[in-house]
Amino acid sequence: MSASVVKGLEGVVVAETRLSKVEAEGRLSYCGYNISDLAQNATFEEVVYLLWNYHLPARAELDEFVSSTRGCMEIPQLIFHHMQNYERSAHPMAALRTAISALAMLDTAADETDPDHIYLIACQMLGGVPAIVAGWDRVRKGRYPIEARPDLGTAGNFLWMLSGQDPDLLAVKALDMYLVLLADHGFNASTFAARVTMSTLSDM
Repeated sequence: MSASVVKGLEGVVVAETRLSKVEAEGRLSYCGYNISDLAQNATFEEVVYLLWNYHLPARAELDEFVSSTRGCMEIPQLIFHHMQNYERSAHPMAALRTAISALAMLDTAADETDPDHIYLIACQMLGGVPAIVAGWDRVRKGRYPIEARPDLGTAGNFLWMLSGQDPDLLAVKALDMYLVLLADHGFNASTFAARVTMSTLSDM
């Protein structure tokens, strides 16, 4: 009997997940909800809540969740100062990876694994990634990053932080829908790699 290595883990069962399901016919669902229904009727924040808690939020739950995550879009100025030293031609993913690592240095409890702190770091990642991506786009163009606005959601804030102009409502809706569609795509190779890394008790 000879062993074979399958590219991309195709056909290899490594664990089970109830977060999302990608079917052969191209259908996608999150926690049992059809992606088409979510894309048309739910915001990105509602979908993140669904993926984190396995149910769609009631109004009070959503308000509390949105309030907590909006505060996480405030990136320490030290990160943006750090970005000023990046090579301007650096790939955006390289800049994002480096800035996320720098965020960990500022967290004296980064290695804590209690659920409350893990949740806090997850919120910081949720708010921090769009802020860092938008910030890097401005830095590499010789501009200074723009702070997030508490009255805007994830999609609206990303567009605001890119340009400093009030985002067009249609553009916000389109980006929000895009984020919903890409929020989770099953247990793919990158998810597996992240799971393996976290199993070593690394920081988030």
